[in-house]
Amino acid sequence: MSITNGHGVIRDNMPPPSEPALQHLQALAFVKALTLQRAQLGTPDTTVTVRTPARTFTLDAGIKHSFLDRTTTNAIIAAAARRERPLLLIARYVPRPTAERLISAGVNFVDRSGSLHLALGSEYHATLVGRRDDSADVRQRRKGPAHVQVLFVLLVHPDAATWPVRKLASAAGISKSAASLERTRLLHENRDRDPKWLAESFVAGSPSPPTPGAIPIAGPRATSLLVASPKRTG
Repeated sequence: MSITNGHGVIRDNMPPPSEPALQHLQALAFVKALTLQRAQLGTPDTTVTVRTPARTFTLDAGIKHSFLDRTTTNAIIAAAARRERPLLLIARYVPRPTAERLISAGVNFVDRSGSLHLALGSEYHATLVGRRDDSADVRQRRKGPAHVQVLFVLLVHPDAATWPVRKLASAAGISKSAASLERTRLLHENRDRDPKWLAESFVAGSPSPPTPGAIPIAGPRATSLLVASPKRTG
């Protein structure tokens, strides 16, 4: 089996130099060769060509290294619907909810963790979702005040995990990069819609109240979800 990047052949199970996610497609039993051809002058579209025992398939490719929020996912689905060829999304990480949306819309994808969906005509299909992102930036970053701020926003606004990063960062009073990291972490752990876990984690991780004025309070739902402190006896 081999992969080329448009300039030369990479032999036997070596991942592509710039898009390591593609090695997971290469490992599929029905994939005999895979070529990534990046867009160049005169060839506006990046493409991936997949050779199978039956025939060769060419897919338009979209490469996305940042977080896939709802707005971005909607744009990808809309772009796929306008294309004549099937679209393959090559991503750093595709959370399960996003993966389910892409599959329903008929969009192929693969990420660095090994989650993938590939449908080639009626002959070949492969789907694997729910893989965790074990990249160093998610694994090694310690949970700090930004984590608690995002937990509180999710308690107040249960749909906040689907907001654009800028809106989440503004509501939590943290930077966009911190908001992106914390949201990614919660989605990876499938905790973004678990109010009991969010409340317990907020109380356990908050040595002091969140930054005053940083988080908008949205009525009684916020307090109803927080864990009450035990009453003192004696």
